Formats: sequence, structure tokens, C-alpha cells
Amino acid sequence: MFDASFPQPFGGRDRPRTIHLVNPLWDPHGGADLRTVDLHKLLSAEHPVRLWSEYRVDEAFRPLGVEPIRPWRYPRDGTVVLVGVYFRNGRWIHRTTASRIVVIYNTEQPDRLQKTLQRIGERPVQIVFTSEALRDATRRDGRLALRDRALLDDSLVLESFVETSSFEAAFERREHRGARRRDGPFTVGRLSRDNPRKHHPSDPPFFAALAGRGMRVRVMGGVSLQPRLPGVADVELLPAGSVPAADFLSTLDAFYYRTHPDYFEAFGRVVLEAMLCGVPVVAEARGGYASFIRHGENGFLFDDPKDALRHLDALASMPLLRERMGHAAHATAQRLFRDDLPRRTRRALAPAFD
Repeated sequence: MFDASFPQPFGGRDRPRTIHLVNPLWDPHGGADLRTVDLHKLLSAEHPVRLWSEYRVDEAFRPLGVEPIRPWRYPRDGTVVLVGVYFRNGRWIHRTTASRIVVIYNTEQPDRLQKTLQRIGERPVQIVFTSEALRDATRRDGRLALRDRALLDDSLVLESFVETSSFEAAFERREHRGARRRDGPFTVGRLSRDNPRKHHPSDPPFFAALAGRGMRVRVMGGVSLQPRLPGVADVELLPAGSVPAADFLSTLDAFYYRTHPDYFEAFGRVVLEAMLCGVPVVAEARGGYASFIRHGENGFLFDDPKDALRHLDALASMPLLRERMGHAAHATAQRLFRDDLPRRTRRALAPAFD
């Protein structure tokens, strides 16, 4: 979910200063789609920015004035930023005369990255990774042969930018009512796209076990789990995006996150969004988000789900721990999204203009 009241795209002919953000914008709940929108808002305050798509744009993004890419109409100058590699680019990417091409690599799909680089051709490319974990895994992947490419930079890391206002408001509401004075059962939840790859196969029995301990479980983006959780009391499975993320997170006492073993969460913006709301996080120690969690201080990391149960039991029984950990989590995410990342993003994507 996002606020559509953004500056409209820079009109007229392209100029060397123009930043062109390219993404399908087909999923209003997709991480890369939302990242594109947030980048547009962040960069438009100081630079001419245009949004482009080769695909059918979701209705939610139409107010942003996304420009369709056609054989005769495409980004020609300035800086072209491909937000993701999971979509196919047409021949225009080989023909563009843009002064710089940036590829934001946000999902572990080395085959798609290779195809994107081949599509671009021999021109120098700047690869931006969305976490140190993804950068390091990519460097170790011998199939890519990145050393044989003309790369402007293959070390830059820019986590997914998040517009903070709604999450900050949720944190303030949480502070006002007091994290130690929530009514009702201790509530554990998570949110994501409703995709089986976003859920670990052991999550359904895990959620049932939490309910058996007297906890309430809420999963937004968990309708696909329904066949394995038929009629389990105190487990609520909601469609993805059924309520704004900040509103959903406001109902939680703890945030749990684990994905399918075959899926690597390169960054995991939903984890940082929970932290921004001041919700203590219990997450698998596998993913880009893990580099921001200091175990036992601003969240808990686990390898064994038995440890996850132990950490959630501790949070349920110790309100002061929840409060302390929530404050530390909020401070970490706030520093990233309000100060550090916007500054690094502007410097990385518009270096000639700073």
C-alpha cells in the first residue's frame, strides 16, 4: 500500500539529468514494485524522474503516470535504473543511449541476472545489491563470471527504501497506549505476498503450536496456508494487502519470519517495517535482514524452530523485554530508513547531481 500523491513524472524531452526507473509495476504488494515507487518519491524531490513499464501496470499505480515502453518510445538518455531482474527487457535496453545503466539486483536469481546483462550487451553496468548477503552469494557464483563484465561497480549495497510516515505513526500509537498494556492474547504475526515460496513448509504446524500455547496468530498473505490449517482456532489467515501494512503490524506483539528453504530473502523489507513499528522480531538467521538484527538486543535470530518458540515464549511472558526490544528495533530501522539509506540512495543513483 502506498500514498499516490507523488510528484508527477518530468515531462518533455529526456535530459542527461533524468533518472528513468524501469519496473513492471504489476503487483501492488510486490517488494520491487513498492521499491520503485519509494525511489520515485525520494528522488523526485531533487531530480527529474520518470517511471516506465513494458507490462500491464496495476490500477493502483496508474495515478503515478507510468509511461509505457514501446519500440519507438523508451528511456534514451540520463540514467536508466532497472529495479529488479525478474522481468524481461525488450530490445530497447540494447539501443538506449543512456549515459549510465544501473541494475538493482534484489532477488537471488543468477540466471535472470545473467540474461539481463546479456540483453544490455557489452556496455558498462552498475550492479546494486539489496543486501550484503546477496552481494557475497553473487560474487561466489562462478556461473556469472562478473569479472569478465565491464562493471562500473559490483560492491554497492542499497537496501530497500521504505517511506516511513505510516510506520512512524504506528510506533507513536503503540507508544501512547503502552507496549506493556495491550489487551487480549499475545499476538504473533507476519506479512508477505501470498506465495508458497514465502512460507516455510513447517509454518502451519508451527502456527498451530503457537495457538496451542494460548497465543493468537495473524498471517497477512497466508490464504495459501488454509488447506493445512483447517479450522485452527486463533490462527487468522488474511489476503495479502487486505489492510495497510502499518495497521496490520499495529495489532502484533511479535513478528515471526521464515521462508521456504528454496527461497532466499535478499533483504526482507517487511521485517524492517515491523522493526520500524517497534514490534519485536523473531526471524530465521537467513536473509539480508539478519545483518540488522543484533540477537537479544533489537530482535531474535534462530536456526532451529524450537529456539523460535523459546524466544516467543520469552516475549509473551516478559512485557519489559518486549518494550525494550521494540524500542531498539525501532531505533535501528529509523536510522536506516530516515537517515542512512536515503542519503546513500541519492549518492548512488544520482552521483553527478550531488
